[in-house]
Amino acid sequence: MLVISHDESMTNPFEIRILAAKRLEEAEILLNNGKFEGAFYLAGYSIELTLKAKICEHLDVPNLFASSEQGKPFLANLRKAVKIHNLETLFTFSGLANKLDIKKSGDQDFSKLFGLIVCWNEDARYSTPTDISEISTRKIIEFLKAKNGLLAWITQN
Repeated sequence: MLVISHDESMTNPFEIRILAAKRLEEAEILLNNGKFEGAFYLAGYSIELTLKAKICEHLDVPNLFASSEQGKPFLANLRKAVKIHNLETLFTFSGLANKLDIKKSGDQDFSKLFGLIVCWNEDARYSTPTDISEISTRKIIEFLKAKNGLLAWITQN
């Protein structure tokens, strides 16, 4: 079995977004097969990865996942700071927190759909069937995939 480290598989924001798209695709497969708890987790993970790609761009850091510092020891601290799963904090690091507030206040549909994902965190992988709604998960995935949905919004802003 081939094992790819973060360094080899995600070397730039584009590749991180590709991985985010794969996780969203996997979430949809799980959802369509009645595994909505796993689908919810992977959908949220696609948001996390998209935000990390945006952080790379915002901070002009080509790779948040590289282990070598190449003469830039401050990158180790940055990587440690963003090696988190808290979406609110990642929105802040990405420079999008204020823009997100403005978007939500001016677009009720966006705000309502965004409200479905605020409960996501890395512990969602431990969710039981009563914790996650299939309907909510379907709405989340549709929101993330939409041309004017959250992932597109993150990428475009």
